[in-house]
Amino acid sequence: MLFITLVFLAVTRAARGQRTNASCLPQYDWMFNTLDQSPCQVASWLAGACIDDVFNIDSLQPGKHYIGPATTQLSSPCVCSSVEYALVSACGMCQGESSTQKWSTWIKNCTAGDTMSNGYNHEIPSGTRVPAWAYIDIPMADMLDLNAAQSIASGVIGGLAFLGVIAIAIVWLCLRKRRHRSEKGAQPVYSPAMTKEPGFLSPHTTGTAYTYSPTAPYDPPMLSHPSTASLPPLQSSIVYSQPQQSHSRTFSAASGLASASATTPHPQQSPLFNPHAHTEAPVSPGAFYNFSTAPHFNTSQRNQDNNHSALPLHPGPYTHYPEL
Repeated sequence: MLFITLVFLAVTRAARGQRTNASCLPQYDWMFNTLDQSPCQVASWLAGACIDDVFNIDSLQPGKHYIGPATTQLSSPCVCSSVEYALVSACGMCQGESSTQKWSTWIKNCTAGDTMSNGYNHEIPSGTRVPAWAYIDIPMADMLDLNAAQSIASGVIGGLAFLGVIAIAIVWLCLRKRRHRSEKGAQPVYSPAMTKEPGFLSPHTTGTAYTYSPTAPYDPPMLSHPSTASLPPLQSSIVYSQPQQSHSRTFSAASGLASASATTPHPQQSPLFNPHAHTEAPVSPGAFYNFSTAPHFNTSQRNQDNNHSALPLHPGPYTHYPEL
């Protein structure tokens, strides 16, 4: 029973806070607060907060306007504030009345202690919200500047819309970053040995690696494999003769280098040899040349060979062609 009584008292007190039958025209919707209350309703709430009773604001008759306290006994901090004056003036304007009472006339019967020219000097009731434009500077113009009030209301609405857009953008960026992080974590991680880029071979992949010898730009390529063990060098020897001296070139298939050595020829070698002809032995296709090594001829040995040119020739089998 006590609980029901408390609820009844609370509802009765809330219902007694404001009362008005005035209604605003649609073009003045910008005057409404965030609770969708008209300036007439908000003014009724604020005026009744000081008397703890219902403060009624009736709708205006054509050619009429609202006035301030008629006597000093009706003075109160709630009614004599600039916020209440702005709300009551807006209540008359939103009903289509263009004439309003000036601020200096409104506070004529207000005491100095009750007059508040830049705000509302009382606790705002919990059932209402005061719009931002109601805090406009009234004393400077001595009346409500409707255009300035509308600009403030539009700026507040635009600011709220801008903040809403920023909030939506922040939420969207956070969700996008989270989704990108989750997608990135789901992708397989490739090590350097698992690269899929075309044209590059990883050190750990299988296959044949081709290495070109830097000794000559036209040397044939050497085939090597990273996993193949080193093989003993293969020796292929080519020997040829000429009247002064014979040269032997040894080619190593492992190193790709050529070495040359000179040996003294026998004066009675091959009767079919032409001392003025220089014949190179055919070279095996698999051999590598180092063209920086040139044959060296000994002039003293050449003279000895010329002295023995008068010896008799002994025919016999010619065995000095290069061995292939």
